[in-house]
Amino acid sequence: MSAVAAGEGSDGANTAGANASSATGSEPRGVTVDRRPARVAASVAVVAALLSVVAVADGGSQRVAIGVGAAGLLLLGGTALARDRGLRLVAVLVGVAGVVGVLGGVGAGATLPATTTLKAEVPLGLLGAGLLALGLVPVREGWSRRLVSVGTALLVCNVVLSGIVHGADALPLLAAFTASVVAWDVGEHAINVGEQLGARARTWPVELGHAGATSLFGGAAVAVALWVRGLDVTGVPLAGLLLLVGAAIVLLVALYN
Repeated sequence: MSAVAAGEGSDGANTAGANASSATGSEPRGVTVDRRPARVAASVAVVAALLSVVAVADGGSQRVAIGVGAAGLLLLGGTALARDRGLRLVAVLVGVAGVVGVLGGVGAGATLPATTTLKAEVPLGLLGAGLLALGLVPVREGWSRRLVSVGTALLVCNVVLSGIVHGADALPLLAAFTASVVAWDVGEHAINVGEQLGARARTWPVELGHAGATSLFGGAAVAVALWVRGLDVTGVPLAGLLLLVGAAIVLLVALYN
């Protein structure tokens, strides 16, 4: 009789412990949740970052540098896949190759037979895309947001430099700037989803929906900016249009969130 009572007491204690664990939001002992950034949104963010660089590229030699950097970004994506399958050594080797590829693109852009400012244009963008990708792999726990923020800042600097160096047209500049903002927002969303639900959760519909909504907001902001520029009655400079687009996208994203 006492043994039965003791067993019931043990079961009650286990149940109470489980309820307490669920109430505090912590995982049961022995269960590990992957809190890395969500894969689909992270991939979309890196693609948007690369498109930002491509949009303002000028000349075939720059595109060669971008191609080398893009191969490095692809390898960095392979790092996450290898790690998910438990292939840690493969993940490290592929990650190192990815970093080398991105730096190779940066170096190729910096050795272009052009002016110093033009040499800095593509490397800035590729370096920004690479840092953003490293933040979403992620290369180290706790660094994701910082790397995504710094990477986005370099992407925006690349857009501004492109407008100064070779006077890129309004549409490529606005498109590149919008792609940079999309990369930042979708990257942040990937981090948030990973922290809340884990990278292995089936969240791709939410991730794609968020990325699509942000891209739609950005496209609408670009269309409005081009419409204002087409009126040609207020004398709004291109820098003002960039600020207008950025403010509109950030506001719409904030309202959406």
